[in-house]
Amino acid sequence: MHHRATRVFSGIAALAIGAAVLPTAPTAAHAVPESRAAAIAPRASSAPVFWSAILRLFVTLSKHATTQMAQRNISQTMVKNILNEGKVVARSGGVTRVRQGNYEVRVNSTTGNVITVVKVSGGGGSGGGW
Repeated sequence: MHHRATRVFSGIAALAIGAAVLPTAPTAAHAVPESRAAAIAPRASSAPVFWSAILRLFVTLSKHATTQMAQRNISQTMVKNILNEGKVVARSGGVTRVRQGNYEVRVNSTTGNVITVVKVSGGGGSGGGW
């Protein structure tokens, strides 16, 4: 019987945000096949990287997303909360849209690169508004 090797990213236990500590790493239940581990591990980059529990993927903020966040007064903490507590509202053309309250984060489903963050009307997703 052949057993597929797996690796769990247990090195990242939590991400400190201000005074709060939010769990960000997958648990043993989220074991990743070794063949995919290298593809989804954080890349060497100056862009912020964090784990998204909903997408089960390491996420990186693109320069465009960071610029749009600044223009729209949306913090990294808000984006992290949306990607860990929001609701997937659509998957199309390699893009996953995650919404919480009146905000939506659009992520490249393969690379984990956040494409943009927008304010939408109508709310939706879980949690209260910002």
